[in-house]
Amino acid sequence: LKKEVGDYITVYLANEKRKDLLITGIYQSYYEFGDISRVDSSVFEENSEDVSYNHISIYLKDGKERSEFIKDMETALPEINIMDREEEFPSIMSMIMNPQEKALPPVMVLVLVLGGINIFCIVLLKNMENWKNNCIYKSIGYSESHLIRRSLVYVGIIATGSLLTAIPLAIVLFPVILTLCLSMFGMKLFPVAIIPGHLLLANGLILLLFLGATLFSSGKIREADIRDLVQE
Repeated sequence: LKKEVGDYITVYLANEKRKDLLITGIYQSYYEFGDISRVDSSVFEENSEDVSYNHISIYLKDGKERSEFIKDMETALPEINIMDREEEFPSIMSMIMNPQEKALPPVMVLVLVLGGINIFCIVLLKNMENWKNNCIYKSIGYSESHLIRRSLVYVGIIATGSLLTAIPLAIVLFPVILTLCLSMFGMKLFPVAIIPGHLLLANGLILLLFLGATLFSSGKIREADIRDLVQE
């Protein structure tokens, strides 16, 4: 509805009585697809509306003996559904989080494996194509380690540039994509926590993976023999 805190919203009470209420907070939940409003009890009292409750969420200050307290409440109020809110909230969120936790790691591993294979093939084919140049470099005094380091620098620059481009795009697009996917549950926004330490560690490991694939595929540099160039 494009409403913010401080705006007014129109609601209708049980008898279709129209009320314009001030928005003092915004929340989201995929129960009822988010199309509900939480109003203060004074709204009903001031308008002589009877409200019956059949759910109670329990919080305890010290967090101890919740189960015993809930049992006592269920005995005293058998017609009321008593629930431990601290347990209910994780169970609700698990419907969203569990599929992500199961799906994202395999997808990430698959992407990394494909990326490593691509780097391996690119460097391998590049060295096969440039074997003459590698032989010439060797003939004028370059060692195999020099040529391998050249490949590492080549891949390192490309990989670093790719990561510097991909990370901001992921930060911007990931919440948008998840919000779109979860819009069927009425989610209007999917907040994503960005932890710099995790980003640095994960992308550092990705860079090491690509450099490792480059090093592993540099066998053709060692096979470049000056005698083969002379014979050709």
